[in-house]
Amino acid sequence: MAATFTLTAIPCLLSEGEDKGHLEFVTFVASDGGYSKKWTSTNIGTYAWDFAKIIPHGNAVMILERLRRGHAVQFPGLFELNDVLHQFGGAGND
Repeated sequence: MAATFTLTAIPCLLSEGEDKGHLEFVTFVASDGGYSKKWTSTNIGTYAWDFAKIIPHGNAVMILERLRRGHAVQFPGLFELNDVLHQFGGAGND
């Protein structure tokens, strides 16, 4: 049986300029209590759609709204790492 992970999303909002407050990217942290993996993804406007692949659409929209307000969010449920690693938004880095 594969390990299951909690998934937390931590937003980064632009702090200056014309687009101040815009959700620029999200840092994701998956943890199984002993091991954790962190990665980022750039906001390309697909987060609600991407999140809805692993949680109900209504929850995905609510999570995106909280991220846009600058709040870190823990996704409901547990996930296999391969099901969530680098699956959201645009290209990021580890």
